[in-house]
Amino acid sequence: MLRVFFTNDDLPFCVALADYLVSAIARGDFLPGDQLLPPHNVRNRLQWLVGQVDTAYRELEKEGFLLRGPQGEAVVKGDNMDACRELFREDITLRARRAAMDADALGIAPQEFLDIAAREFRRDGDERVG
Repeated sequence: MLRVFFTNDDLPFCVALADYLVSAIARGDFLPGDQLLPPHNVRNRLQWLVGQVDTAYRELEKEGFLLRGPQGEAVVKGDNMDACRELFREDITLRARRAAMDADALGIAPQEFLDIAAREFRRDGDERVG
């Protein structure tokens, strides 16, 4: 199972894209039955290499998150949502751990860090701080 993050510039793009898509599926940004752009369309719109996008889609198909068609199209499957959510939960846990270590290095007290996190969690519909 992939365990990397979209924001990590040291990783191959195809791995980062696959992790980003798993997180997006877990959040509900893509629902079962939604069709993703074929790799050549992603290339045309975003100037990414077709092979990188295709590799990410193949990995997600192998993990059971996508169903691939003969023309490279990819459809989100609905039968692996629990695994998708668990991976997303692990991703969030690791990000929170890293943020807590950064806060500690900056001298932010644990309770202050928790208060900041709680405020962000309660922001309903507002743009999140990146």
